[in-house]
Amino acid sequence: MANKSKLLLLGAAFLSLSATAQDLSGEFTGDISSAPGFVTDAGATSVTVNFTYDTTVPLNQSSPDYFTYVGALKSVSYEFFDAQGQPIDFGLPSLFQIPTGATTGNLAGSFDYGANYSFNTIDYTVAQENYFGYFNLSSNQVSPLMQPLADYPRFQELNNQANAFSSILIVRAPNTLFTGGWIHLNVHSLSYGILDADEDGVVDAEDSCSASLLDETVLFEGWYDSGVTNYVDADGCSVMDHYAACEVEEQEAPRRGIRSVRSGPSSCEKAVSYDLVADGVISYAEARMLRAALYESSTATQPD
Repeated sequence: MANKSKLLLLGAAFLSLSATAQDLSGEFTGDISSAPGFVTDAGATSVTVNFTYDTTVPLNQSSPDYFTYVGALKSVSYEFFDAQGQPIDFGLPSLFQIPTGATTGNLAGSFDYGANYSFNTIDYTVAQENYFGYFNLSSNQVSPLMQPLADYPRFQELNNQANAFSSILIVRAPNTLFTGGWIHLNVHSLSYGILDADEDGVVDAEDSCSASLLDETVLFEGWYDSGVTNYVDADGCSVMDHYAACEVEEQEAPRRGIRSVRSGPSSCEKAVSYDLVADGVISYAEARMLRAALYESSTATQPD
């Protein structure tokens, strides 16, 4: 019962003091060792818990071994699976989004660098309805959950290491089966990472181009180098993404029932540099370089 009362900050990473929000994702999966009947009767054998939080929220440390990130939590999900790895739907929202202004949404924890950590209670109120989620995470071994601290707390990552860590979950949500009950897990995988799949510096939740073209400079026809930096705009789209979108548009738009044959820059491609200047992404000089390279690449021959 002692571990149940402890709190662990699972990877609550204070990555930087940048004003730009940086989301971090933590995820762990465990096999159910005990749970209320409605969980086991439905055939649930494992659970994956995923949560995201804003690492730019400042650390509030109230004592030498206790700390909290007030309002850092952004979302949390609990996904249940049967023995064949198929998801089980209990009627829970697929993801509990924690809106701005929710009563709470904190990450809090205590640390003991010698042996053990345990984690976090999450609770928040939305539209007068109380949603409650709780999970902790504790080490079953001598080694701690967290890596030795450097610039921010980071937890040890697991890959199918049975019974290394354990967890307790409680989930409550209106109009679902989840009105209480403890779910005990033997955790066998644990990981975390920044939610920026294409690594363009814009988090996935705000990224309009999820698989950006990130060559250092803008290339036309896959090889013709414009010499202009391939900037990424605030929406997560690189300069090359904008040109690529024009190519897709041209290929998919039939003219009089026949697809157009590419013979020089399209009107969409010609407009890209002007739009990027208007949005403050590139300068006028860079726009001229892009237009010149765009026209030259349409007639140039790629060297061997």
